[in-house]
Amino acid sequence: MQERRRDVYERIDEQKFGWKIVLVAGAGFLTDAYDIFAVNMVLPMLNIVYWQNKLSTSQETAINLATLIGTIIGMLLFGVLADRYGRKKMYGFELLIVIVATVGLALCSKGAANSVNILAWVISWRMLMGIGIGADYPLSSVIVSEFAPRKHRARMLASVFYMQPVGQLCANIVAISATAISRKSIDLNADPSTCVGECMQTTDKIWRWIVGLGAVVPTLALLARLLIPESPRYLLEVEKDSHTAQQNAKNYFTEFEDPFQDPGEEDFTVFETAGVSADPHAPATWKEFLRDFREFLFNPNWINTSATDSDDDALNPDARHRWTDGNWTDLFGTSASWFLLDFSFYFLGVNSWKIIAKVWDTPSYASVYEYIIQFSWRALVSVSVSSMIGGAIFIAMARYSYKLQMWGFLILAVFLVAVGATFVTLLGGRYFAATIVLYFFTQLFFDFGPNTSTFIIPAEVFPTQYRATCHGISAASGKLGSIIAQVIARVYLNGNRSRRLGWALIILSALMILGAYITKVWVPNPCDIYNKSRSLEDLSKGKQARKFLEAEEKREAKRAEQARYGNA
Repeated sequence: MQERRRDVYERIDEQKFGWKIVLVAGAGFLTDAYDIFAVNMVLPMLNIVYWQNKLSTSQETAINLATLIGTIIGMLLFGVLADRYGRKKMYGFELLIVIVATVGLALCSKGAANSVNILAWVISWRMLMGIGIGADYPLSSVIVSEFAPRKHRARMLASVFYMQPVGQLCANIVAISATAISRKSIDLNADPSTCVGECMQTTDKIWRWIVGLGAVVPTLALLARLLIPESPRYLLEVEKDSHTAQQNAKNYFTEFEDPFQDPGEEDFTVFETAGVSADPHAPATWKEFLRDFREFLFNPNWINTSATDSDDDALNPDARHRWTDGNWTDLFGTSASWFLLDFSFYFLGVNSWKIIAKVWDTPSYASVYEYIIQFSWRALVSVSVSSMIGGAIFIAMARYSYKLQMWGFLILAVFLVAVGATFVTLLGGRYFAATIVLYFFTQLFFDFGPNTSTFIIPAEVFPTQYRATCHGISAASGKLGSIIAQVIARVYLNGNRSRRLGWALIILSALMILGAYITKVWVPNPCDIYNKSRSLEDLSKGKQARKFLEAEEKREAKRAEQARYGNA
């Protein structure tokens, strides 16, 4: 068994950058981002079509919160299910939920003679969509992490998350294109309050096209995900099925990672999955799973022996302080940092319909066409492009994800103070363009910093048995922060109160400083002291083993430095 285990780990680590798994996971994540942020494009149109530009703050909040509440349910539920029953059994089902919800939303209406409550339908479909979107976070991140070679793992995870700004960009481009194509059918003299007849009908078609196109990519990704086998690491460390793990790794990397292999050397054995192997192992009961998860969190002497080749007790020095030495502090660190990040990110992001208008100092628009096209274009310039630039830089520097998170929080604190100060002092004057530039760089450093790293780190630092569960809890904590931000923003930013937004951004900077502190103290570093990614097997051994390895590396570095100076 140990030989097969080592063969699986070596086969994975000797691979090149896994473009296939990144594209398959990234396609779903692109859809998730498209659907989340498409609400920014759609809400102004729904406001015109169904509420005659009188959408109340409570109704708008309900539509936004429906998706976020759904994502929390999906993250927690599918994270646990992926650890309990396997990644493959869950992977793809979440996209099916997104497809059904997207089509349902695109087709919903008020019915004959307004017999249907359109708000209830929009909220229901958005919540169901949120469940599918939330489920994709732990599933995609964990599958990519477990199939990735160690040297490329961080970059592969960052590449998957890069689909979020790409999804934002696609939402903006689709909105601009659909509106421009329909220009002749929109009364250019009609304002949002007087858009009726053909103007309203055209606006209704535009938002349905924007939403409906969100079902295309996940349909293609769903077919591709059927070809992804069960994670070899899950089979080894949870199912204890080394034979199937070895066969899956061999077949998957032979077929997809080496397309120019000599046909005579191909192994035509079909993919095996957990539960159909010659030596299946029954999964733990729910009671055992919860008991073991609690043991992992709060037992300072816990060690993941299933991730080791031997029972090396030296990797787990005696630790007696449950509240300081337990692995729960790692989960708290990843969850709290994600909470603080999403509180600020979604305060600006999902609210960008109104935020963008304040940044560009255009609280109202003269016509429906201008209302839609100008918002989409300005969101593309100040949010989507900046996020894509930041994400691309992060991919190039992904090995420094821990440091990028800590320093990213601090840089964001500076920019939020700067943007807030311009709102308070410059907005409405001749230098308001400074606000746009600063807002651009703020969005850039969100993705070139903690917005990306908070997704990556939880997918690396937890043991395979609980990796999806912990990632789901961390991600759900972030969405909890976004929900609280939505509620506060709707009350605090209601109306044309740009200076209030400025003070809010200055307050958010304090949360960024707190995020940097939490990262420094509680977030585990997935790299060694030389900024090289640790193996998932070493990271899976728990907090005490990681501290032991860090101490050993520091001692070795000190001895090497002393030897170098001694020879000199």
